[in-house]
Amino acid sequence: MCIFEASGRIGGRTYSVPPSRLGKPFTLDVGAYRFTPDMHLPGDLILNHLKLPTECYEPACPSAKDDFPKPFMFNYSAPLRRVIDPKSGLPAGYATPLHVMVERMRVLGVRIFLDSPLLDITPPSVSGGAAPALSQTKLQFANGTATASGAVMLNLPRNRLMMLSSIRSSLPKRTAAMLDCVKFDAPPDMFGNQSIANSTALSKAYFYYEDAWWHTRLNLTTGEYPANAFHPLVTSYGIDIGVHWNDGPVTCTSADGRSFRARGPVGAGVKCHGYLLAYYSATNDTFFYGLSGAPSEPLGVVDASPPYAHEKLEMAHAALLEAIQPLLKAKAVPPASLPPMSSMAVGVWSRPGGLSHDEGYTAPTKVYWAPSISGDLGRACSVDGLSEDEYRATALQPFGEGPVYMANNDWVAQDVHFFFGDWAEESLVQCERALYKLGMARPDWLNETYYKAKIVDLA
Repeated sequence: MCIFEASGRIGGRTYSVPPSRLGKPFTLDVGAYRFTPDMHLPGDLILNHLKLPTECYEPACPSAKDDFPKPFMFNYSAPLRRVIDPKSGLPAGYATPLHVMVERMRVLGVRIFLDSPLLDITPPSVSGGAAPALSQTKLQFANGTATASGAVMLNLPRNRLMMLSSIRSSLPKRTAAMLDCVKFDAPPDMFGNQSIANSTALSKAYFYYEDAWWHTRLNLTTGEYPANAFHPLVTSYGIDIGVHWNDGPVTCTSADGRSFRARGPVGAGVKCHGYLLAYYSATNDTFFYGLSGAPSEPLGVVDASPPYAHEKLEMAHAALLEAIQPLLKAKAVPPASLPPMSSMAVGVWSRPGGLSHDEGYTAPTKVYWAPSISGDLGRACSVDGLSEDEYRATALQPFGEGPVYMANNDWVAQDVHFFFGDWAEESLVQCERALYKLGMARPDWLNETYYKAKIVDLA
């Protein structure tokens, strides 16, 4: 087995930034970061097979249905969890399972090639006249070519697939039209006047403070502000703010010198430092976007030291204080008494307007339609008679019944009323369907009921 990864890191939209990159003793997830155990892929993989330590995302472990922002109708109820470091108890990063699997595969002889973007593919149906199952798939990478005589799995997002040199000449017109389709209907009964469908990016912003004042001064360590932080507050600085008090990693030192990880209020004399998740939403923000390397690099890290200007950090801090002013007033905490931030990390996943499939798209681009707006799936995608079953089967094997399969969170088409976010689940489910079609049995660690419903019945 060979794995070819386009970038220099493993993970794609699962992007765990290590301490070495942040200059702080923490790991941050600027992409996917949590799961629920009854989402058995990836839940059973993390908990049953890899046996990685985890914790509830919210300290009180509420139902995922309550924790997930409205108006989304989340399909699972077990409390959301994230992977932690067994030694420190701090978040270890959602990419941890991927790194563990990669290392296990290396031991088994799997060859892994980083910095190897795929430029083109010639599937068996095009490359020769032999039976597809016995023909070879030719793959052209930026740094060389490869020929696969067995199965090929393309974990490609929509824009990367459509950028391949000969992809449109290799696909039937109906298939190309399906895979071209991007839709995000926003019916008023779900979204009100929110323009999520027209947002230009899905972004996160973490503010770092040497004094984690939300723990030490305000005792705000759970929940969000506003009540649904996915609908952020717009400040006079042109910077949107939506706080998740519990999300960022924080460590403390007690009066007697003992270090510990903080997940709740702390006592007098305790000093804490860490990150506050001050923004996580899909809007038309330009401030955080400008601090990242988007669209080619989602990550951006801004420090108080040169060459970065202090004014960006000062402006973001001022916007945060403006947004939470009612909380500060209620607790009689003068805004000027709170320390400035000393660093900021952002993750920006681009969603440019229109349907162009170029490098600008790094955020997920699914097909979510609403009957009240687009009618059925066929009308939404301008593909006559298209059903969810046909879309799912075609996306799994876009070149027909041959050895080339495809899996990515982008390849989902469903009624937006059943939208439940991006969790890496769809990529794993599609991979498992491919393995099922190749004759592989259910992994013994994977829930049997889930496997039948998600894999066998939909393969």
